[in-house]
Amino acid sequence: MRWKTVEAAIVGVSFAAILQAQVSDLPGWGKTKWGMKPQEVLDLYRAEGAANYAPHTGKPERLEIKMEHFKVVDYDFTVEFRFDADFGLELVGLSPRAWQKMSRSDVEYLFTSVEKALTEKYGKPTFASDTNLRTERSWMLGSTKIDLALSAYLSLSYTRASVEKGL
Repeated sequence: MRWKTVEAAIVGVSFAAILQAQVSDLPGWGKTKWGMKPQEVLDLYRAEGAANYAPHTGKPERLEIKMEHFKVVDYDFTVEFRFDADFGLELVGLSPRAWQKMSRSDVEYLFTSVEKALTEKYGKPTFASDTNLRTERSWMLGSTKIDLALSAYLSLSYTRASVEKGL
């Protein structure tokens, strides 16, 4: 009986170590990997409603793919895949679709729900800031930085870490 307890403890510790190792590097968002080309991203997410790519609104020399309906903690989000000048995936931004119609308390509840889900999946944030104007949380996971912010609206982004360092 004693050996089974020790064996179970070793298996539990090993499983926890595997889970931790799995999130020490996040090589992209969802099914994507950083640097993927627009057509590869479309092929992965076409069934979920990814639309053809178009120039990014703020940077016409860069491309963007949108997916209009994606569930995050039971809320409907728009997903924007953004590509660098070499057409490699560099950022995935998620924003609640109906944020203009949400009350401040609804947006705060959504922030708390997303933060909880990210913390359960990736552990405590590596950066946290709370001011009167903005609440921020960040997770650094190897090649990916996840930013969750709440100001007048909620924003969530996954960025290729090398892009973040180059800013």
